[in-house]
Amino acid sequence: MAIVRKISITLSIVICLIAANACSLIKEQRFQLNQATILNATNGILHDVKVLHQPTSAVGSTHSLLPNRAFNVGFNSREMMADYSIITWSDDAGNSYRQQIELPKNVARDTRPKNLTYTIYDDNTVAIILNPSE
Repeated sequence: MAIVRKISITLSIVICLIAANACSLIKEQRFQLNQATILNATNGILHDVKVLHQPTSAVGSTHSLLPNRAFNVGFNSREMMADYSIITWSDDAGNSYRQQIELPKNVARDTRPKNLTYTIYDDNTVAIILNPSE
């Protein structure tokens, strides 16, 4: 019974160490951002466009966005701490849309600041692109 207990304790310690290592790896996979852009790639005006990052609850929004135009915000470089985003908007007909998108991880550990761009298309899909900041 004592051997089983020692094995159990050792296994618990190993699992804790693996979990701690996994948490540090996740933190290392965060991109540095200094710009965020919402691009309207549709032929219509988008209204009440809002991007909510979770679980941080960081929000970016604009009242309206003309066709084939972008809303860009610059800020001091910081880690993107969110895991996913929820983007909502409505069209000229009053139809509301919502997309939840997983945010990319920095698996290459690139330290250069990025511009996070959300592009909304005519079919009401949203794509995320990370580009080096200018």
